[in-house]
Amino acid sequence: MDALQSFSFNRSRRSDRSFVSCLQSLGYMSEMYKILLTFVFLVFTTIAHAGQSPWVEVAPDTRLRLIFSDVLTSGSETLMAMELQMPPGTKTYWRVPGETGIPITLDNSNSVGLGEVEIIWPFPQRLETFGYVDYVYQSNLILPIRVQVNSDNPQLDLKLVLGVCSEICIPVSVQVTHDLTFISRDHRVALQIAQTIANSPIPWDQAQNPFGRVYYDMETDKLRIELINSDIDAQSMIPTIQDSFVMFGMPQKSPIDGLVAFEKLGGDRMEELVGQNLTLTFMSPDGPYEYSMPLVLSE
Repeated sequence: MDALQSFSFNRSRRSDRSFVSCLQSLGYMSEMYKILLTFVFLVFTTIAHAGQSPWVEVAPDTRLRLIFSDVLTSGSETLMAMELQMPPGTKTYWRVPGETGIPITLDNSNSVGLGEVEIIWPFPQRLETFGYVDYVYQSNLILPIRVQVNSDNPQLDLKLVLGVCSEICIPVSVQVTHDLTFISRDHRVALQIAQTIANSPIPWDQAQNPFGRVYYDMETDKLRIELINSDIDAQSMIPTIQDSFVMFGMPQKSPIDGLVAFEKLGGDRMEELVGQNLTLTFMSPDGPYEYSMPLVLSE
């Protein structure tokens, strides 16, 4: 298989920023929200041709397809993306959807000659509705997907599950099959995906740590963060904990300068999560970043 290197997908912020470089899923939802909403599970199957799959209308005025770069990198990877067009008032959800959402999930187990599949998540919007906090995408979404290629004749058989929500929330399942040939490379799609990746969070790559002490205060049931770098937008910060359903509320400024607090909204007992990966996702003048550390509790 020839390795084509027409596009580089290096995610260093300094280099690509200037380039413009569900059944289990329903566990995220609050019990009240599951009772209040009506769910209709829609299932679609489509066969992709050329550089994209056919559009599928998954909700009123909402359509979805997969687009393919058909570029194979020297690391035996290729990039594709889910393209979702939504009308005003409709949304889908980030990797941690919030209190009422349904996260986007992928199942690549039926594919042939393909390995690990990774979603590259664009920075989401924090949305508070009726007191519930969610992390969402609205309007038009390009969701990049990186796929490991393990054979000369790979066949994609990908199942996507996502929530499309407006007045009601519709869990949608879309199955796309596609033969990846890497013959008719679509440079326009490759550039479009690369631009989205350039505006997605990457690990913090600057010399100075952005935060001082970060800990969970057991007495007040709040996550407390000492902010060192004044360029970071404190109101944009999103804390998440690996392998847990813990949710945090809106950032709260402390009377103490440089201290930000997040109220715990629900989820696992914090004592059981000590040492788990705590990730802070945030905006800076250089674009979105994420910074991870082990979770510690106050004494």
